[in-house]
Amino acid sequence: MSLSELISRKLHILAAERARDEIISYRSQNETGLFSISECIEIFNLWYIRLTCLVRTRYAKVFHEEARQLGDLSSEYLRIKGDPKARETGTSIVPWSLRIFVVKLQANGDSQAGIARFYALAREARIESWKAKETKIHSIPIEEDNSREICVSSEIWDGRLRKLGVYIAATLIGMHDYTAAISLLRQMYETLQDKINNMGEGTTDEIESNKAFLYEITQIIGLTYLTIGDTLSAREWFNGMPQSANTRLNLAICSMADEDWAAAETALTLSDEEVGELLSERGESHVSQSKLLLAEFINNMSIVKLHQGHVDQSLELLGSIIEKGIVISNIIFNISTLLELQHENSSLAKAKLMLKVRENGAIAMPTYSCFKTA
Repeated sequence: MSLSELISRKLHILAAERARDEIISYRSQNETGLFSISECIEIFNLWYIRLTCLVRTRYAKVFHEEARQLGDLSSEYLRIKGDPKARETGTSIVPWSLRIFVVKLQANGDSQAGIARFYALAREARIESWKAKETKIHSIPIEEDNSREICVSSEIWDGRLRKLGVYIAATLIGMHDYTAAISLLRQMYETLQDKINNMGEGTTDEIESNKAFLYEITQIIGLTYLTIGDTLSAREWFNGMPQSANTRLNLAICSMADEDWAAAETALTLSDEEVGELLSERGESHVSQSKLLLAEFINNMSIVKLHQGHVDQSLELLGSIIEKGIVISNIIFNISTLLELQHENSSLAKAKLMLKVRENGAIAMPTYSCFKTA
């Protein structure tokens, strides 16, 4: 079974071991210890796969230590050297996705050290964007997680710079510095709004891209207000988004936070047609984004039913998610919790749940702690 197949089947422990073996094989097959740039990129991509798999399986001690051993991925010895006038000179050979991913691991969670590293990456992204514009480099947009290119277009660097702003805000939220996070996000929103208003004759793709990111920032601001319990401000921001199932879900959660269970139930009730539309969409992964959204609707409806005192209905709703082939760890955790409320000895019920999960297409889980068997 190939590495990609192991990942798609959620066999993350085996995938992490396979990635490790492939990294080691590069060294054993190369007696000189000298690697080409393409080989270095491939090795770093294997490191990215290994670390993400370890994170998904919650091997905290291992992935923190291995991320620490990687050292400073922004160091000079990992950059291309040569003609100072050449476009690629000074550009890092480490895939951007890996550099972003290890920040939180190396900084031991959300911390000032992590924010400082993100700002350093933001400075680099600005420089690389400027270099790309000066040399007029054009590149087809690529999936960053599978990046094999070093010199990419300024559009890609600008996109990375935007995302760094979101990462910094997320780190501030993780540090419970909500005031600073909201201030940063509002500044990003206003800057982007001004850019859209002044674009004039910009390309359709560019305008749509900016609007999509604007709505993403709008949602993040709303969710941040919701986190601190300010449902009025959260509603204001959510109402500024296009009418969609996602917006409807966010407003329903606001009603839940206000303990307005009747309003939340109304907002979370989906018609058969709406359920069919969400189930019909196919994604690149085993579970598409639409199916995940459907799971969120049903999960929140089960919480509403639980608060209304209907434990059986709540459990039935959560079980329907599994029956639709949507196997998610937090849903299984919620089912296991309700089973403990229903049964004095819930072990047999949890065993049946495991069989049900297996029957609905789940070959493996990233971690089995969600079954609460310990």
